[in-house]
Amino acid sequence: MTQATTIDNVIPRADIVKRAARLGAEIKNIKLSGDLSDETIGAITQVLLEHKVIFFRDQNHLDDSEQERFAIRLGKLVPHPTVGAIKGTSSILELDSGRGGGRADQWHTDVTFVDAYPKISVLRGVVIPPFGGDTSGRIRPRPISTFRRRCSGSPTSSGRSTATPTTML
Repeated sequence: MTQATTIDNVIPRADIVKRAARLGAEIKNIKLSGDLSDETIGAITQVLLEHKVIFFRDQNHLDDSEQERFAIRLGKLVPHPTVGAIKGTSSILELDSGRGGGRADQWHTDVTFVDAYPKISVLRGVVIPPFGGDTSGRIRPRPISTFRRRCSGSPTSSGRSTATPTTML
């Protein structure tokens, strides 16, 4: 069975909407959780590898625990080497521009500066402004990211991030 057939059997092509010319796609009609089937995780991984960035909208059911449960399905979680995880989690970082005078002081949650950096970052937008913050023109293809929703550099945004290592996918 080809990768395309595998994806089509789990995620209909009509539910994969390309969002930019070079990278980025939205996957519709999937409720993210740690309980997704192996086939669904495999299909999500294939779409991620094809599009480099994927978005899942309307995932308001995700909390920190469920985000980690989903992220671990993509590979072993890797704590950030210089920033501690928030209390009660093993690897989630909080990015909150509501603190520190309206600016988030930690936007770069990837760890591409380490020798064996994670292959994937899983970002969950908690507060999303109505417009702005499109970073797709600045994302390099080397570190692959998956996004629940568009992350914004706006002073009113906040989110959570987990990372999984290169060797697990």
